[in-house]
Formats: sequence, structure tokens, C-alpha cells
Amino acid sequence: MVDDRAQMQTLESLIASSIIVMVMVFTIDATTLTPLTSSTANVHVEAELMALGQDIFSVLDYPVNPGEISPLKSDILGWNGNTTVWNGSAYNILNYTNPGDVNYSMSNNVTGLTSRIFVPRGIAHNLQVTYIFQGGTSTKAIIWNGDPSNNAIVVSRKIVIHDSEVSSGYSSRTGIQDVDASVLYNVVEVRLVLWRM
Repeated sequence: MVDDRAQMQTLESLIASSIIVMVMVFTIDATTLTPLTSSTANVHVEAELMALGQDIFSVLDYPVNPGEISPLKSDILGWNGNTTVWNGSAYNILNYTNPGDVNYSMSNNVTGLTSRIFVPRGIAHNLQVTYIFQGGTSTKAIIWNGDPSNNAIVVSRKIVIHDSEVSSGYSSRTGIQDVDASVLYNVVEVRLVLWRM
């Protein structure tokens, strides 16, 4: 028995298999196979930086002993108003003209942690304080390492400062003014901006 349609069925099967192969190639090209595309990698890095920044503030924002102020608040109260920058070995005052001065570099609880955690990992960071004044709010940099990238994250904490905690001349050194006639001195927001270099 001879089948006259065998050639036609063979041709149909070749066309059908070609269509299936083209659909598979199109599907593979349209779908990303790698889990770490550029945007996914950035989200992962940003999540790690966010967790690291929150951990830093969690450590710094709780007092070592009950009844004491937190190390973060202590650093804000002890801040002299200068902006510092990491020079490769220490946090030095930005645009300072007398490098022989003892106050040329800044060393406190924040800089101790940031120099041990961020610097070895190549994480650029800025530390800024935003405070209330009579005309609105103002922001000053405590640590400045340049303009952050588009993938930078911001972690912040609010610190309440009372009149009894502030030393004389604090307002003239830092610009943070007493905004309340009662026991409240000011409320500051400390912001840590992190990004990969």
C-alpha cells in the first residue's frame, strides 16, 4: 500500500517543528534567565545598605547604661559644628587651614563605627543633621564624602535635645538654636546617606 500524502505530512511536520523552535527561541530571548540583572543587583545592594544603616543607628541610639544618653545623642551634643571628610586614615575637618591643631580631626562614637564598618567595605557615607529654627529647617553636614549616587539610601533618627543637656555656646558653634521657651531645646533629625563607590 502506497501513501500519496507522505510527502505532505513530512512537510507539515517540518513546518510545525520549525514554528515550535521559533516560539522557544522567542520565549528565551524575551525572558531573563539570570537572577542578577542590573536592577535586581541594585535592589539587593540597596537592601543591604539599608539594613546596615539601620543596624548602625540601632547600636548608636540606645544608651549603654540605663539613665544615660545614647552615644548618638552624645555625639550630636558634642559636635563642634564643623564638617569632616574621610581622608584615607581619619575624619578631618573640611577646608581647615591649621592642620597642626589638635581639633583638626574628629573622633567620636559615629566615626569610630563608620571607619571600622563603612570604609573597609568601600561604602561612601554622609552624615547630616537637620534641625528646626525660627524660619523653618536647616541641614548641615557632619561627615561629607561627596554627592551620593542615584542608588543611595537614607536612614534617619530623630533626637530630642533638652535645655539641660546643652552647653554654653552650642548654638553659636552648631547653628542649632533653642526653639522653645520651656525645657525643650530642639528636635534634630540625624540622617545617614549610604551608597557604593
